[in-house]
Amino acid sequence: MLYTIPHTRRERSILPLTINLLGYNYPQEPVSRSRGLSLFQWIYCVDGRGEFILRGQKSILFPGQTALIYPYEPHSYRALTGEWHVHLIGFSGSCCTDIMKTLKMHESGIYHFNSPELFCSYFEKIIRIRQEMMEESNRRKRRESPRQFPFLISLSKLCYEFLLDLSRSVQFINTSVPDPGSETIRLIISYMEEHYQEPVSLELLADQVHLSRGYLCEIFKKEMHQTIMHYLTNLRISQARIMLTEYPERRVAEVGRMCGFENPSYFGETFRKVVGMTPAEYRLA
Repeated sequence: MLYTIPHTRRERSILPLTINLLGYNYPQEPVSRSRGLSLFQWIYCVDGRGEFILRGQKSILFPGQTALIYPYEPHSYRALTGEWHVHLIGFSGSCCTDIMKTLKMHESGIYHFNSPELFCSYFEKIIRIRQEMMEESNRRKRRESPRQFPFLISLSKLCYEFLLDLSRSVQFINTSVPDPGSETIRLIISYMEEHYQEPVSLELLADQVHLSRGYLCEIFKKEMHQTIMHYLTNLRISQARIMLTEYPERRVAEVGRMCGFENPSYFGETFRKVVGMTPAEYRLA
């Protein structure tokens, strides 16, 4: 369900933070906004997968990840699976940008989120306050102007608490790549995203699009500015970063195998090269 929380211009000018939009387990439809929104948006993937395009860069949002979109940031997103449900919150206010940057949430992009219950608990509180506000409005509208400002103050406080708690539970993941214009490249990327856990060879990818290996490598590098294997490696490492946090009980070698690295030593070496620390160090960071 999608909720809006209206504010007057005066209320927006007084409150440093306002919650304007809320979606709970929302079946997300395709969105394309060439001028962005006037709000900050946090979008949490509940199930399914979605594709985000920000500043001409594409990222995939997996369950357990969130997307942060700054105001007026051109963006689009769509489901990559039959069902794609999200929790989302849209907020604004004169202090928003300063607060976000102080809390180290500097830029739009994909973040890994390790406390899904946090979103749910705050959403339930926000929905409850909104419901109380609407009930109060309905009771009073025939007699006098509804007194909604105390509710808006409560929501403003709750938004600040939410951002404080959120900042300790998210970690930026740089998984974006240039948005491919070619349908052939889209098919190859989609195949790698679906099968990164399995052995993937250049010959296998070339067969998927009925091209020679050499020609496929040439057009991929020309459009994506990196080799196919470089893209696949970064995709696997991105997933490994998520799983290392999400499954602390699993051994590093097991996480590596889950992400397509059969050799534990190669996984550790590659991870350190890409991330700047070993998988074990990343877990403790």
